[in-house]
Amino acid sequence: TYECRICPIEDLIAALPDKVTEDNAEDVRGQLDEILALFSVLTEDEQEQIDLSRCYELQGALDGANDPDPAEGHAAQQEGDEASVTIDTETLYYATLEEAFAAANGKTATITMLENAECVKNDSAGSPLNITSGNVTLNMNGKTLSGIGYGYYGIIDVSGGSLLVQGEKGTIKVARRGLSCRGNGKLIVEGITLNFVGNDGAFAGAGIHNEGGTVTLNGTQMTGAASDGQIYHYSGTTTINNVTATGVTENCP
Repeated sequence: TYECRICPIEDLIAALPDKVTEDNAEDVRGQLDEILALFSVLTEDEQEQIDLSRCYELQGALDGANDPDPAEGHAAQQEGDEASVTIDTETLYYATLEEAFAAANGKTATITMLENAECVKNDSAGSPLNITSGNVTLNMNGKTLSGIGYGYYGIIDVSGGSLLVQGEKGTIKVARRGLSCRGNGKLIVEGITLNFVGNDGAFAGAGIHNEGGTVTLNGTQMTGAASDGQIYHYSGTTTINNVTATGVTENCP
C-alpha cells in the first residue's frame, strides 16, 4: 500500500495561521516542531517537493518574539565579559555573546569575542544568536563558539541583513548545525574553523546550512563528520572559495 509521506506535512503547513500572535505563539511553535520532525525523516528528493516558505516566515516571527531585549552595555570591560560591540566609534562590553548579538542586530556593528562562549537553544526559536537586519561583523578573535542550534537553525542564524564571521584561529564547535542562512540573509565566512563534534553520539548535521540565502565561504577549514554534508545547500546561492574539508558524510565516506 502506497503511503504518501509528503501529504501529512503539506496538510500541516496548510493549517498554519497567517501570522503569529501572542495568543497562538505556543500552538504555532508546536505545529512547526511537528512539521520539522516529519520533514527531517524525508529523503532529499521528497524534501525538495515541499515548500517551507510559510514555515520560515512564521519561524522568523517567533525568533523575533524570543530575541532577548538588548541589555545595557558598559563602557569599561569587566571580568568575564564575553564580547564587545563597536558601533561607529563607541565600544560597549557585554556579559554574554547573546546580549552582544541583541545589541548589534539591525545596526552596522562589529562584535568582538573576548572569551569562549556556549550558546544553547533547544526550542523552536532556533538560535539565540539571530541577525535579522543590519550589517554585522563577528570577529571571533581566536575564541571558540559552541552550541547546539535547533533543527535546521544553526548556533547563529542569518535571516536578513548581513553577517561576516571572521577571525584567524576562531573555531565553531558544531553539535547539530553551525551557521545557517535563509530568506534575505547574507552570510560571509572567512578564515575560521568549523569542528564537527556531534551531539549525544550522533553526527553533526551540517556546518553551513543555506535555505534561500546568500552564502560565501572564503578560506574556511572544516573537520569531522556531518550527516547532511559539511556544507548543506538546499536553495539560494552558495559560493565556495578555498575551503578545506576533512571528514565524512554519513554513509558516504
